[in-house]
Amino acid sequence: MGVEMVRPQVVDKDQRICEIQNICDLSLAVRMRNDDKTLKRPGDIIVKNEVNMNNQGRIFIITGPNQGGKTTYTRSIGMAQVLFQAGLYVPGTKARMSPVDKL
Repeated sequence: MGVEMVRPQVVDKDQRICEIQNICDLSLAVRMRNDDKTLKRPGDIIVKNEVNMNNQGRIFIITGPNQGGKTTYTRSIGMAQVLFQAGLYVPGTKARMSPVDKL
């Protein structure tokens, strides 16, 4: 699919950390790949983001215009957490994550 995946560093549950560099939404990458058969690497044109949830901040308010990527960003974080807790690689270039309850 052309999206970089990384094995996250597992951090103790009590630290409540989710730090991922260059994360992207896998469902968007798949959709783009299926819509454009000539597309070689969706990861080259998908906007990548950073996630930094730790002791510095755990509650975030995401604002922006309609169709600005708010849902795509939050979906990418949720999907990464599910993949991490399943013991799989997550989209990104570097990741440190803690397991969570009630996923």
